[in-house]
Amino acid sequence: MSAHPEQPLIIVILTALIGGVWIGTQFPTFVTAYPNISLYLLIGIFFLSSLTIDMRAVIHALRDARTVIPAVVFTLILLPFLAYVVTAPFAPALAISFLLLTAMPAGMTAPLLSELAGGEKHTALVITITSSLLAPFTVPFMVSVMAGHVVHVDGMAMFLRLVQAIILPFFVAQGIRIYALRGISSVSRFFTPFSTILLGGLIAFIVAKRPDEIVSLVTRGESLPELLAICALFISVHIVAYIVFFKKALPDRIALTVCMAYVNFTLAVDLADKFFGTRPDIVLPVVLSVIPWALLFIPFRVFTHRARATQIRR
Repeated sequence: MSAHPEQPLIIVILTALIGGVWIGTQFPTFVTAYPNISLYLLIGIFFLSSLTIDMRAVIHALRDARTVIPAVVFTLILLPFLAYVVTAPFAPALAISFLLLTAMPAGMTAPLLSELAGGEKHTALVITITSSLLAPFTVPFMVSVMAGHVVHVDGMAMFLRLVQAIILPFFVAQGIRIYALRGISSVSRFFTPFSTILLGGLIAFIVAKRPDEIVSLVTRGESLPELLAICALFISVHIVAYIVFFKKALPDRIALTVCMAYVNFTLAVDLADKFFGTRPDIVLPVVLSVIPWALLFIPFRVFTHRARATQIRR
C-alpha cells in the first residue's frame, strides 16, 4: 500500500458501486447462480493479508498484556456497545450498521497505517491478530445481544462464516510461510493491489444483489445523511480512542487509535450482506463506510505528525 492508501481505494470502491449496479441490472441471474462468491473473495483477502504476518513479532508483542487486553476489550466489546446504545433510540437501522462496523476487529492494514502515522507497528500488529482471531466469538455475541430483539441473528451461522473467512485462511497462510517465506517475500508487493481488486469485486457482488434498492436510496438522497452519520462515527472513534489511551506512550497511543478507527470494514460488508441482505438500509451504510475509512486517515496523519513534533520539541 502506498503512502496515500485512500487514492486507489476510493477509485476501486466507486467503480465497484457503479459496476455492481450495472451487473445487477444487466445480469440479474449471475449473483443467484454463484451465491458463495463473496465468501471466496473475503477468504482471498484474509489469506493474502495473513501471508505477510510474522508470528514471531506477534508473540513478542503479546508480552505486553497491559496494552493488549484493554485494547481488545475496548475494540470488540465496549466500542460496539456504546455505538449501538447511543444510536438506537434515534435510528434503529443505522444503529445496526454502526454495531457491525464497530464490532469488527482491527483491519489488516492497521500495522501499516500505524507506521505511516508515526505509531508503533508491532503494537498495531498484535491488536490486529488478536482481535481478528477473537472476532468469530465476539461478533456473533455482540450482534445477538445488542440487536437480537430487533432483527433475527443466526449466531452460529455467523460464527461459522467468520471461522471460514478469518481463522482458516490465517492458519493456512501461516503454514505456507513456514515453507515458502522467500517466495512470499518476492511477490508480496502484489498482495495489496490484488487485495484491493478483490475488495472491489466483493462490493460489486453485494451491490449487484440489490441494484434497484441501492439506486433508490442514492437518488432519493437518503444516503447522504447516512454518509454524514458514518463520518461522525469514525471521527468520534478517533477522538474517543485517543482520549481513552492517554496514559500510553505516544507511539502506542497512535497505534491503538488506528486499530480502533480503521477496522476491517471488508468483513463488515460481507456480514451485512449475508445476514441483513434484505435490509439495504443496513447494508448501504456499511458499504459507504469505506469513504470516511479512507479519507479520514489524511487529517489523522497530519495530527499525529504534529503531536510527535511537539513531543520532540519538549
